[in-house]
Amino acid sequence: MTEAEALELIAIYVTNAHGGFALYLSVTFAYLVTAYLVGSKLTPFQALAVSGLFFIAAIILLLSTMASVQTWVAVKRSTSTVIDTVALYNPELWLFTLPAIMFPGVLVSLYFMWRIRHEKTE
Repeated sequence: MTEAEALELIAIYVTNAHGGFALYLSVTFAYLVTAYLVGSKLTPFQALAVSGLFFIAAIILLLSTMASVQTWVAVKRSTSTVIDTVALYNPELWLFTLPAIMFPGVLVSLYFMWRIRHEKTE
């Protein structure tokens, strides 16, 4: 594969990773707003359903984002490009950073819903 082809593929997969992360943020903030505004009013079934859908969506987005980064890694390893000289385009960095941000975000969001639903009234 030529350098130009590799750069195009890398750009596609970087864009896919950005899109996956943006969707993850959208789903997470929608869940947090829902939890904050109506979490205490939901029935147990409704809270479980919303939390389950959030968890599944967030994990799917995490995995699809990571798949895009892994593909980016494979393309980068197969062909030397000018991107090799840009430190922030090091996909190995993102293979560890993104899950370290995204998975704890899922857990914290679920905990937030739990706290909203189990507030102590004084």
